[in-house]
Amino acid sequence: MALALCSCASTPKNNLVTNVLIGVAAGYAIGSMNKNNSAAFGLLYGGMGGTAAALGTAYLTDFDRDNKRLSSENEKLRKDLEAITSPKTVYQSPAMFNSKVPDKYKRLIQPGEWRISEIDQWIEDSENRIIHQDKIMELIPPSLKTNN
Repeated sequence: MALALCSCASTPKNNLVTNVLIGVAAGYAIGSMNKNNSAAFGLLYGGMGGTAAALGTAYLTDFDRDNKRLSSENEKLRKDLEAITSPKTVYQSPAMFNSKVPDKYKRLIQPGEWRISEIDQWIEDSENRIIHQDKIMELIPPSLKTNN
């Protein structure tokens, strides 16, 4: 009974092995009650109990469903962690200056931009002080494209 309860919180493979062991133990206990050659009947019933437990567990456990559920849960947690650790862009502009670049030079110039991103992190400033940071402002100056 204790093995059956322990198998509930384990992986599907461990659950299968635990249920087979329970089936073997129960079958052996039932078979060894036979007065004629109790060892042989215990082994026979133990084998049948283990086989029945394995087939029942394999039939009732959907291994693909568990894998899909764990994969989707892992993906959701990865996205949540990414959302916490990476900044979220709030404002962005593709141009730094009001002047227009002539069309014949556009392929040579990488325009600058600015961006404001939201973050949520604490930085340890000293032993007794931490600072909360909530925004990042990036200024990317215009530059010349070198690979054309």
